[in-house]
Amino acid sequence: YFIWLHFNHSFLLIFAAMPGTALYVSLLCFLSVCSACYISNCPVGGKRSLIDAPAHKCMACGPRDSGRCFGPNICCAAGLGCSMGSPEALSCTEENYIPTPCENGGRACGSEGGRCAAPGVCCNSGKKNNKKKKK
Repeated sequence: YFIWLHFNHSFLLIFAAMPGTALYVSLLCFLSVCSACYISNCPVGGKRSLIDAPAHKCMACGPRDSGRCFGPNICCAAGLGCSMGSPEALSCTEENYIPTPCENGGRACGSEGGRCAAPGVCCNSGKKNNKKKKK
C-alpha cells in the first residue's frame, strides 16, 4: 500500500507499511524542505501591477547632481547637455534596480513620448535624439 501526496508541485510517496513515528518524521522532513522560501523579484501585485505604479523622479547624476538620468547610461543637465557612458552617467545604472518606473520633467518632445533633456536634446526610452530647434 502507498499514498501519493501532492505538495507545492512536488510528489511524495508514503508507504503505509511504515511505522507511525517514521511516517510522521518523514512527512515532517518533507514539509520542512517544501515550505522553503522561493526567491522571486516580482512586485507584490504581480508583473502587471507595475503599469499602475506611481512613477518617481529619475535619479540625479552629473557634477553636483545637477542632471537627471534619462537611461542606464545617459545623464543630461540643462547647462551641460548630455553625456553617454561617461563617469557622470555611471550612477544612472542604479535606476535599473528600482522596480517602479521613473519620469523626468521637461516639455514633451518627439513622436515617441520623449522629454526635453537639454536644449536641443530629446530623450525617450533610453535613446537620445538631437533635434535642432527651428527659429
